[in-house]
Amino acid sequence: MNVRSKKLLIISVTCLIIVGLSYSIALGQELKDNYTNNVFLIELIPEECKVLDMSEGVSASVEFIRDEFGNIVDKTFIHLLAENIYAGASVTYAIALRNISSLALSVDHYTISIDGGSNSLEDLIRFSGSVKIYRSESEYDVLGSFSNIRIDELAQNLTNIMKYRKIDITEKIVIELEQFFENSSVRFKQDEGFSYKLVPVFIQYFP
Repeated sequence: MNVRSKKLLIISVTCLIIVGLSYSIALGQELKDNYTNNVFLIELIPEECKVLDMSEGVSASVEFIRDEFGNIVDKTFIHLLAENIYAGASVTYAIALRNISSLALSVDHYTISIDGGSNSLEDLIRFSGSVKIYRSESEYDVLGSFSNIRIDELAQNLTNIMKYRKIDITEKIVIELEQFFENSSVRFKQDEGFSYKLVPVFIQYFP
């Protein structure tokens, strides 16, 4: 195996993001009832959730929960998958969602949890990204961005960007998220993997 092959040694790693969008803060009896009844405030836009870019040799996809006929049955969860990751590799995803409630929404905070059984690559993974809110198909605001942050900084960065911006019922959010692995001398192993769960908590505005 030559030097180039060693540098591009591909291993099998699955990175999993589950973005749950069915959460809310109970600000009044009406919203408490909605929370209890699991009424969704926001949903993903499947046709706009996709892989934007990936390193050579990496296999990446965006997957939804589907029934036996292939129909999407849950638009509140998305799996972002990446396999054959190696040191220095990256994948960029677009996550698009819209407000389907009758009132404006805002993000109260994001939470993140890491699967303790598959956290061997936690210190090597980094994130860059941006958040946009579209007022129409061609008009949008860039709310903010972040670069080269650790996973324990991801939730707070997304919270800081989105916390004080209302999401109107006519608006769409697009999060572009790049996850990459440091080009470290630390050796990857064939059985290594990494998974985590990212959950935004929304609040609803009452007139």
